[in-house]
Amino acid sequence: MTFQTFPDPAGGPQVNTSQVHTAEFSGSGSEFFRIWIVNVILSILTLGIYLAWAKVRTMQYLHRNTRLAGASFDYHARPIVILKGNLVALALVLAYGALNHFFGTTGFVVSIAIILAVVPWLLNRSLRFRLGVTSYRGLRFAFHGSVAKAYLVFAVWPILTVFTAYLLAPFTHHAIKSYQHNNTSYGSTSFRFTAAIRSFYAIYAVWFVCFAIVVLLPLIVVGVYAYVNAIPGNQATGLILFGMFWLYLGAFVLLPLFTVRLRNLIWNHTKLGPHEIVSRVGLGKTAFIWWTSLVLIICTLGLYTPFARVRWVRYLATSTSLVAVGNLDEFVAGQTAGQVGAVGEGMADMLGIDIAL
Repeated sequence: MTFQTFPDPAGGPQVNTSQVHTAEFSGSGSEFFRIWIVNVILSILTLGIYLAWAKVRTMQYLHRNTRLAGASFDYHARPIVILKGNLVALALVLAYGALNHFFGTTGFVVSIAIILAVVPWLLNRSLRFRLGVTSYRGLRFAFHGSVAKAYLVFAVWPILTVFTAYLLAPFTHHAIKSYQHNNTSYGSTSFRFTAAIRSFYAIYAVWFVCFAIVVLLPLIVVGVYAYVNAIPGNQATGLILFGMFWLYLGAFVLLPLFTVRLRNLIWNHTKLGPHEIVSRVGLGKTAFIWWTSLVLIICTLGLYTPFARVRWVRYLATSTSLVAVGNLDEFVAGQTAGQVGAVGEGMADMLGIDIAL
């Protein structure tokens, strides 16, 4: 923890006006591996039923080992509630498959209509559930976004994005994050999202230019060469397979650029009341962690997965800080713990639908 000092406006000595609290993660890969391997085995033996308990064990370990200003986060979901949500999700997937299989094009149209009708509601409940079962220093987080706004953000704007050849993608992304962050609170204090839409467009534009130069341009050159020289069918098939490999490889290589810039933009423009959040995730470090983790996961046939997750969570924690105005203990003490706890318990009684955004 560090202090930022500024001159007293009245001309007196410098006074402490804020405290910078950097998050930390105290978990280890070996500890998490034991949780992970048991979760995998039991989930397989129970045909997926144990996934709800696996989710709770995983989230509790990650939350309880994440500390900020000397206190840990916590996760309070009950496995049976998440199991109900998983069953609802499974029923929707089976219904989608059945409609497409037995009714052809008509079934596909109907299933798309059902998705557009249900998914925004599910995402709204997911945000309410995830935040309602998360706490820090005994206080729950909460989500207050309306279902009506969820349909605008998760259905209307995405549809318009498709019909505008994805020119609205940055606008839609900004709308989703605004809906998510502006409707979140900790105790009785609300979060605020202040990022400009043009900042999202700038990041998307940079990523698209890099993607076009690194991935699309070489593919176009190879395609033109194959067409002009009338490459035989067997060689053309090889070129197509190589093109697909190059497309996915290029997208993965450039993904850290997109992810890092967006994460820093989003969190550096998110405030909790008067308190600021600072994200300093670096591009080089992120790329190194992702690429080496991928190689190790492949070489160990997946066994490095829990170590990779701990490695990434630890880096995110140490790259994130809260600049608290005044003493954080006084800020937390001023919240209505009893009222917020009751709301959190109410959220935990809903279907445990948890869809990542």
